[in-house]
Amino acid sequence: MIVQITKFVVYGCFGLLLEIFFTGLHDLFMGRNPSMRGVTSLWMHPIYAIGATALGLLLMFQLHTAYFILFG
Repeated sequence: MIVQITKFVVYGCFGLLLEIFFTGLHDLFMGRNPSMRGVTSLWMHPIYAIGATALGLLLMFQLHTAYFILFG
């Protein structure tokens, strides 16, 4: 249970960091703000965490299915 909670927190924080980075890049390249000030919302943390967890489960299920089809 601790591992799942840790993954949830890490995935959510990683999503927030990526959003801050890419919104800063967007502002830099669009000429709006050369200081690369990125923005995010804390409400996005659970959304990123659930999305990353669901994607991980989906990929694991697909790999398991492909292994079962190939090797019986």
